[in-house]
Amino acid sequence: MEPAGEAASRSSNNVNAAYQKPSDKDMLIPEINEAGVKDTKNVILQTSDPAAVSAKAVTGAAVRTTHALKHTIRYAIKKLHDEQPSLVSSVQAGLEIFVRTERPMVMTRFPREHFAQEQHCLVAIDYYERINRKRLNFLDIREDLGNLACLHEYFIGRDDRAAAVAARLLHKLLQIMSEFAMRIEHNSRMRKTNWQAVVDMYAAILQDPDANAAYVILPKLRHIFQLRLMGAGGFGAIYKVQVGGISVIGKLVPCNKFKTTRQASADKLVGSMVNSPFLVRYHTCFRSDQAYVTLMEYIRGVDLHKLLKSTRLSDKVNKLIMAQLGLALQYLHYRGFLHRDVKPSNLMIAPGGKLKLIDFDTCKISAGRFINGHINSYIRKSHNEFDDAESAGTLYFLPPEILDKKPYGRAIDWWAVGVTSYRLCAGKLPFRAGTRKALKEKIREGDVGYGLGEPAHEELTKRLLIKDPMQRITSGRFEEFRNHDWFSTVDWAKIETEQFIEDIAAVNDMMDFRDGQYSPKDEFIVIAAQKQQEALSFADLDEIEPQDQEPLFTLLSWGFQSAMAKLQSGIAITESDIYEEPELVKDNFKFCKYKFQKFLQLKTQLKPFGHMSPQMSTSVGQFSDL
Repeated sequence: MEPAGEAASRSSNNVNAAYQKPSDKDMLIPEINEAGVKDTKNVILQTSDPAAVSAKAVTGAAVRTTHALKHTIRYAIKKLHDEQPSLVSSVQAGLEIFVRTERPMVMTRFPREHFAQEQHCLVAIDYYERINRKRLNFLDIREDLGNLACLHEYFIGRDDRAAAVAARLLHKLLQIMSEFAMRIEHNSRMRKTNWQAVVDMYAAILQDPDANAAYVILPKLRHIFQLRLMGAGGFGAIYKVQVGGISVIGKLVPCNKFKTTRQASADKLVGSMVNSPFLVRYHTCFRSDQAYVTLMEYIRGVDLHKLLKSTRLSDKVNKLIMAQLGLALQYLHYRGFLHRDVKPSNLMIAPGGKLKLIDFDTCKISAGRFINGHINSYIRKSHNEFDDAESAGTLYFLPPEILDKKPYGRAIDWWAVGVTSYRLCAGKLPFRAGTRKALKEKIREGDVGYGLGEPAHEELTKRLLIKDPMQRITSGRFEEFRNHDWFSTVDWAKIETEQFIEDIAAVNDMMDFRDGQYSPKDEFIVIAAQKQQEALSFADLDEIEPQDQEPLFTLLSWGFQSAMAKLQSGIAITESDIYEEPELVKDNFKFCKYKFQKFLQLKTQLKPFGHMSPQMSTSVGQFSDL
């Protein structure tokens, strides 16, 4: 993207214009920078005696200025509604058409392409609703469009088809919003972005996604050697299998088990976008004549539910489990998904203490954070992004807002983390009852008994199990979780990068060690005889050729595709052939820089807000409640 950005910047003479220092008569005007409002320190001191400015006056001026700025930014959309109603109506009509045209699921799109489509539609829906409520501001527009630009850059070099889809959608959204965005910036008394230059930049790189032929080398069913049934039920069957000598998990789900295309594609969408040391890795997904086939990472470990049924874990181990769960969820949320079924049985613990979050069947695409740094809109959506009354997951772990069919967001997953935390801390679930109705009432009441575990652990659990999702820890920023006192002894770098974290005797006791590798003991894999007989087998399946596969249900990781090319050429493969360096979250707890900074136009004269403090430093982060 850099060359394209530089080329587009050359199309405007004002791209990198320097800021002008205010003259004496302008000394009360805040300096505006690319992210929003710049440090106004020393604006008064340029013409005043510092000693004459009292601390009280400084504080009062800072408060008045912040309030004035917020008022101006909030008023900008109302002014636009009043002065240019036709522009507002035109933009809303454009957004409505955009969503209606782009959001339907298209079977010919591959998972990453559909993910890009949904991310852009979520932004369009949010813009439409906030324009309707007269709440959209220049920060929303700058941050969200910059965030989508980073998603496009993520795809470049990784998936050219997805990059082409993202560029087309972003260009279309920019066309709809450009005039509106400029007017909002003007009304907010901010330096205007040359939005037309941004539109032109993406116009210059548009291409047909189909120009990039899909390169898909799927494994042949004859290359999949079934070893052991690991689980079976109404969902289908899970096997340990080998592909060319590599051990993986093979999951078979009958095609008639899913009621909707959205349900059938949910885990494929997640699998296409995640590569974290704390999430199970998907290698490939495709269809056979009878079932959806998924080959994923074989995790040599046991699920936390079974582990907790056999023992109570130490505070040190609980701390490491919770820290890893927090990192897993942070990554998944940043990638743009709600999990919606966080619970101990979906957490695998390997010898050495490494944790993996599994089961993406109930996941839902949500607004992701692809830019480096906090953005207001991402934080704002933590507790109320959706208002569709959907419910998914396990009742014991559902929060009050889901039971009451209220708006919800990422905070629902953190409630489930709180329930899991309580189970670790107290040795039991926080909400128990004899009937589903009674259980729902207990969850709604939110009364939890404490005093059974480590005080610092309990304090964190209380913050996670707050009924109000707006007050729940991590509903806004992950650093609230990471910086909690209970985690003061955690080596975060170690748990992110090392395979061996802590020797857990209880996990080792549930594993066999053969030929230098661990596997779960037979007694911990209990499957009813009837389910074993009914379980669909790989031997029951017939092949569907790659050209006849439905793209939306087809996934192939880069490493696995390379391995399959070797295997089908008669070359032996090893686990190193499918390995991909996992992505770590390089978390920046500061607010992001403006993505389209190069397109800012020359600073224009602004009217004063009022008395300005010499010590006041106003940043974008102070406007998170706009």
